[in-house]
Order: sequence, then structure tokens, then C-alpha cells
Amino acid sequence: MYMPIRLTVFFFLIGILPLTGQIVINEIAVKPNPSASDNCVQSLKDCGASTCGSEYAELYNNSDCPVDIGCYIFISESFDGARDGAFRFPSGTVVPARGFISVGGPNSGASINLFTYCSNNHMLTNNARWYLDNGDAWVALYDASGTLVDAVFWTANAGESAKWPSDSDLDDTPPWIPSATASSCPTVASLSRPAATIGSGANQIEYAGVNPTLGNVLERTVDGGGTWAIGVGTINNCNGACVVVGSCAPLPIELYTYDVTAAEKSVRLEWITQSEVNTDFFKIERSADGEQWMSIGRVEAQGSSQYMVHYTFDDIDAIEGLSYYRLTSIDLDGAVSFKGVRSVEAHNELVVYPNPTKDELFIRNNGELSLGNIFVMDVYGRVIWQFYSEQEELKIETNGWKSGVYYLITGSGKSYCVLKEE
Repeated sequence: MYMPIRLTVFFFLIGILPLTGQIVINEIAVKPNPSASDNCVQSLKDCGASTCGSEYAELYNNSDCPVDIGCYIFISESFDGARDGAFRFPSGTVVPARGFISVGGPNSGASINLFTYCSNNHMLTNNARWYLDNGDAWVALYDASGTLVDAVFWTANAGESAKWPSDSDLDDTPPWIPSATASSCPTVASLSRPAATIGSGANQIEYAGVNPTLGNVLERTVDGGGTWAIGVGTINNCNGACVVVGSCAPLPIELYTYDVTAAEKSVRLEWITQSEVNTDFFKIERSADGEQWMSIGRVEAQGSSQYMVHYTFDDIDAIEGLSYYRLTSIDLDGAVSFKGVRSVEAHNELVVYPNPTKDELFIRNNGELSLGNIFVMDVYGRVIWQFYSEQEELKIETNGWKSGVYYLITGSGKSYCVLKEE
């Protein structure tokens, strides 16, 4: 018997905007020091060498509100495909308002060290070493449904913007992107090479210019602006004068968060609605293959509300290994609204409890890996707590936190949504 649990939490309305063009590729380190021929330096990551990698790509949030880019895909493409790669941002990855996030090698200073994702389902590359081409190449950012968000290309020589998309040195077909029918957070194993090319025109891809000289980067002269130049690199910092963050007007987003996590003997679904209109109940379905679905329970809805409502549902008979969970809302008039699919591995290495929390939060490691560097961010992307731990279990005092939603991120890149109650 499945026993759904519902908890209601009231707090001030806050918003993370859906991605609608606010995020841009802002800076690219294609040829870092000290040697262009040193493979250890010239890498985004090398899964055979934990200390190799100085290349990076930086993203910038060009809006006054934080943007959630969880499950978006960053890719790079070269003319022969040998250097191609794709990285899926973990669920809950937030770029602060007028702020930055970067991906790169262990020595790049990037926010996300790609080497730490060598052994999980966030990265897909043709070889153990993933690097940016020193000749003609391009990078792009896609959302979880395969829609292009931003793309930039460069060439071996100056003044070659006309090479795109017809020149054979530039393959304008993305190596791996989500399909239009992908789940809301596709695994990299489900990515595929599309038949359609990325297309041409300034609204599709920008020309950043000639590959920079050793030690310099390609960067927008003004963060989020339309002009590219060769610069010295200011990873995770402003190119020129920093833009002052303005006011953030929340949008009426119905589903605020939706997360699925595994405990020792169960799987927990958690979701938060930011507003509801005539909602009757939520239906929870489970699948072993993502195709055949079985209804396993329902949770009664709040009905109509203009405040955040937190819901949980525990599957106490979870499938061993990988499984999928689908959340659907049913309105009072019978209207059905699909809210997304999440995948989870039962018996996760890490357990975070109690969640929701009031005064303290425990992190228990059931696997062989250490917890490593752990930090907690609020919904605006601000780090409010950070600690390095090799212990099997860690306690965090949360009585000083304000009520709301937080994201706990471990050194392995795993992220967990945590709700703080008064």
C-alpha cells in the first residue's frame, strides 16, 4: 500500500525564471598556457588524468533574475568529430542574476570541474580526453528539449566568418543533443546526432573571430554583449564594468521544483507548486523502461493557491536499479497536465534527511566515495554554507536558515533539493 504524504509550506514568493535567452556563452579558453602542444594543459577534461585540464567555457546570465539551467546540454564540435563532447548540467544548477557559471578542467578555475563527472551519466565524449579544437570549431548550449539557446564558432584564421556553415572544416550538425520528445532531464546516453544542422545567421550562431594566441581567450567585450574579442580571461568575473542587478519580478510559474531521490529502501518524489488553479490531485506513475507506465499513487492537491505548496510522495516498493517517475496533475474539470519525468537509481550512495528540515540536516554516505567538498546554495545562486568532509555522515545546523528552498551540491556533482521549514 502506498501512503502519500503532503506537507504545506507558506513563504514569500520567489522565482527562478525559465530559460528564454538570458543565458549566453560569454568566454572560451581555447588555448591556455603554457604550451599549445601540451595535451594535459589543452583539455576540458581527461578521464585518465585527474590533474589535467586548463580549458573552460563560461556562461553568463544576462537578466536580473536567477536562471535554472539544470539538465541543459553544453556541447563542442570539431571538423573530424574526434574532440566532440557533451555535458548535461545537474538538476538544480542555478546561474545567479548577472552572474556566471563555467565548465572546464581541474586547473581552469571553472565552477564545474568536468573531471569529477567522468564516472556518471552527465558527460558524453568520443575519447577519454575532451578538448576544444585550436583550428575551426564551435560550442553551443541546448535546453533539455533540444532547443538551441546559444552557439559560437571560431576559425584558425582571421576574417573567416563566411566559413559557416558551408566550409568542410566546420561540421554544422551538433554531435549530441536531446530529442524533442526527450524527458525533462535526459540522460546523456539518450542524446543523439540530429538530422538537422544548426543553421546560419546571427540568430543561430555568432562568430567569435580567430583562435586566440597562447594564453588568451575569446570573450565578449561586455558581459552578454554582441561583440567578441581576444582578451586575457576573467573566468567567473566581469569583462569590464560589472552590471548592477536590478529588480527581479517573479513569474507565475505553476511548478516550481520537481525532484526524485532514492533512500535505502524507497524513492521520494518532491515537488513545489508556485500557484494552483482548480487542481484536484496529482497522479504518480512509475516505469522500469520509460515506456510502460504503472500508476502507483495519488496526492490530493491544494486546489487554488497563490503561494508555494510543498508535496511529497514515498514509493516504498521502489524498483532496484534505474527507474522513471512521471508526475501528472488532474484539474477539477478533468483536464490533464503532464509535469515531467525524472529518473533515479534506487539505493543511492548518498542520503539527505530529514527533508523538509527545521534545525538540522544529515548527509549519510552509503557508498565507498568520500563526501568531498559540499556546499549549499539558495535559489538566487548564493553559497550560504560550504564544508569539506571525508566522514561517512555529516550534520549541518540549519536553524539559522530562512524558510525556503535550498540546493545541496556534493563534490561528485550530485545535487539535492532541500526544503527548510520554520
